[in-house]
Amino acid sequence: MLRPLVSFACLCLLSLAATTPAVLAADPVKIRFEAQIVEGAIALKDDVQWSITPADQSGTPAQTVTKASPELMLLPGKYWATATVGFVTAKRDFTVSQAGRQVVVLNGGYMRLNMIPDRKGKPIEQPVLWQVYPYAKAGADEKRKIVEVVAPSPQFTLTPGYYIVRSKYQGIVGEMVSEVRPGILYRYTVVGYAGKVMLSAVDGTGKAIKSNLEWSIEKAAKDGSAKRTQVVSDKTATPNLLLGEGKYVVVARSGKLVGETPFEIKQADTKAVKVQLKLEGGA
Repeated sequence: MLRPLVSFACLCLLSLAATTPAVLAADPVKIRFEAQIVEGAIALKDDVQWSITPADQSGTPAQTVTKASPELMLLPGKYWATATVGFVTAKRDFTVSQAGRQVVVLNGGYMRLNMIPDRKGKPIEQPVLWQVYPYAKAGADEKRKIVEVVAPSPQFTLTPGYYIVRSKYQGIVGEMVSEVRPGILYRYTVVGYAGKVMLSAVDGTGKAIKSNLEWSIEKAAKDGSAKRTQVVSDKTATPNLLLGEGKYVVVARSGKLVGETPFEIKQADTKAVKVQLKLEGGA
């Protein structure tokens, strides 16, 4: 009678031993995620946008988090990890079997921009309009614009390649082709080749006009046509503006009064331009 009882007990113990590993295997484990700008680089310290997605229904549900190196609890199984920094996104698959670390390599680079008014000038600290496009022989395509930002000196994370960078500050308008390579920070400086113009308006008697003024600085087309292109506008009484080298016409309006004056600016110039306003349509 004793032998069957012992056999039954042994079977129970074997059954428990067989099921215990399966229960443990299904427990979630801690996975730390890191992103590298290129293979072998140190882990990024700035925020990364993460998306962790299971490959099938048995894994932990999809999670999104914005953090440099998040730690997530995941059930064993297969997953996809997607990391986004700036305008670079990388994706890789991985398998979870035990606690550990997963690294996603972005294979991106950096572009930092600033502007100086002339070759001897200091970087402009006021907001500059920056626009970045993929390079194309036909020029910048508005439909493919990557980013537009107003800042003195922005930095972008981009995929390797060539880009068209447009910039505008007051009357300085620039465009250049820039390159980005993996893991490298490129610092690009736009030289405005600019001078300063100080504007004022007077009436027919020479009396200063300081209210209700609207200014438009326009540049003639290079082909000599009569059509002019507005470079910058202003509504202050006496604007001080930076302009790139070239020939311009300033148009001033105040109510029914209007006047215009041509002028030329060269790099590092400081020029005062006075515009006399008369009744619009008058002699």
